[in-house]
Amino acid sequence: MADFWADLKRELLNMYNNKWIADPLAFYNTIWCYKDRISEIVENYNTGGWYLSTYQEKNDYKPICGINIYGDGHGTYYYNIKLTYSEKWHGYCKCKPGDEGYNAEHNCCGCGCDWNCPSVQVQKIETVLCADFPGYQRDLWKYDDVLEEELGVVKRDKVKQIVEKISSQIEELQERKRLLEKGVVS
Repeated sequence: MADFWADLKRELLNMYNNKWIADPLAFYNTIWCYKDRISEIVENYNTGGWYLSTYQEKNDYKPICGINIYGDGHGTYYYNIKLTYSEKWHGYCKCKPGDEGYNAEHNCCGCGCDWNCPSVQVQKIETVLCADFPGYQRDLWKYDDVLEEELGVVKRDKVKQIVEKISSQIEELQERKRLLEKGVVS
């Protein structure tokens, strides 16, 4: 029988080993804190036929990674758990041994200091439509004329705007030339 929580932990550890995330247990515990909000995912997964697939997207700011949860025979939707960090600006850490709650391993009390808080976004992503054109190729050709006509109108309007702009520029330049020839403008 499938076990969502065990498989999630395994995938988070793999993401850690691949250096995608810094603290797999922090994400695991964050998701666990909201287990009542994702009960549909856990129940579906534990019935079998579902699997976890990790991903990483790179961008200029910070990498985004997460886990997609796909189900065999459930082609109309899947779940996504995006893993990120939320910066909490509480103040520079001035904790020292002897302070209440001080943790020597982390050299901090863990309260009132800046930190990167693990953050998760869970979505159910549903496909509303996935369909082919309902006919033969020749049936599609009927729509070509309509679209060409509509595009023609748009194109004619665009050309008209460009012509009007150029005409306005020509008039301005001719007026400037006339004033320069008279010596009114330098």
